[in-house]
Amino acid sequence: MDLVKDRRTVARRIALSVSSEIERHEALREDLNPVAYHRYLVGRRHLARLTLPNLRRARKEMKAALSASPDFAPALSSMARTYSKEWLLTARGDIELLQTAETLAKQATETRPDFADGYREFGVAKLLQGAFDESAEAMEVAESLAPHYADVIADYADTLVHCSLPAMALRKIERAIELNPLGPDTYFWTAAGANYALGEFEASLDYIGQMADPSLADRLSAASWAMLDRQDKARVFVRRFREGNPDFDVDKWLSAVPSKEQWHKDLYREGLKKAGF
Repeated sequence: MDLVKDRRTVARRIALSVSSEIERHEALREDLNPVAYHRYLVGRRHLARLTLPNLRRARKEMKAALSASPDFAPALSSMARTYSKEWLLTARGDIELLQTAETLAKQATETRPDFADGYREFGVAKLLQGAFDESAEAMEVAESLAPHYADVIADYADTLVHCSLPAMALRKIERAIELNPLGPDTYFWTAAGANYALGEFEASLDYIGQMADPSLADRLSAASWAMLDRQDKARVFVRRFREGNPDFDVDKWLSAVPSKEQWHKDLYREGLKKAGF
């Protein structure tokens, strides 16, 4: 009986998530250029898996969508996302990527003031530039416009992690996962980061283990294992991360990664240094 109940619960959550997405996409299709909408959907598929090649494929599709429909807010906000995620993946602290993301997201909100994704991407871009209050305000607007939109709630949770409010962040990201149990890796990555900040290192590793591509969180895995005094495990992730990022510098990276409270940054630095970075 418990298994049947669990299956029904998961099915209900998936149905709610799908119906919410259908409503959202139907609203977008009103008076829309079909070429722009098609290219947008192709681009969104590329965004489902966070790799640099996929981000660039998605950006190409969004540019094509905007060529067909220059004020198409979903393409503007999605293109903004490609730049903010590139900033995260490359770990070089390139401020121009974030400035481009902010400009595109702002354009999306000006084009469609009722479109949650525009405020969401504006909030992400502001967060990564260290503008915590502006980010939180944008995320609050986004959530008010789409209170059952799991992706918005997940990014709001990520903002709260960086605002050094991990307990609040964890409650929000668990809500996003409840709404969308088949969500992208970023959901579990955010949950892992919240748990790390709470000192729950095993829980952090458990969430990373649920990612389709856990290598995205190799730095966090290394830090978590190190804080559990498992340097042998930690060094595996250090080696793997350095293979793709040989010039990675902990202090330079942490100076670019936004954390509102110093204790939060110090905790991450401690784990990374203990791991061998």
